[in-house]
Amino acid sequence: MESATECSVVEGGTGKLGQNRGIQSRVSGRGNPRTGIADVLLCRIKPKSPDQIDLYVVQLKGGKSGFKPTEMARLTKAAAGVKATPLLVLHDGEKLHFLGGEPSFTRK
Repeated sequence: MESATECSVVEGGTGKLGQNRGIQSRVSGRGNPRTGIADVLLCRIKPKSPDQIDLYVVQLKGGKSGFKPTEMARLTKAAAGVKATPLLVLHDGEKLHFLGGEPSFTRK
């Protein structure tokens, strides 16, 4: 499965968000960082509501970089625009089979 962006998942860590959390980061197909406000998506299945998911849109900051009010507004707008689409995928040991149509990011 190829797409315009590559996805990497970093497993591990514990804290307020729970155990065994995963961090998903996006870079362009050429390895260059994206220019969008969101750097990673952090998600967890709610412990007492296993059919509900918390999703956090995160911008990573490091070093002496500051955080401007316009960046917070942009990050808030990005989080508000998140759309969740249910998808069922079956794996037969060799291939993935998408039920209800293949998502656009997997099409060539």
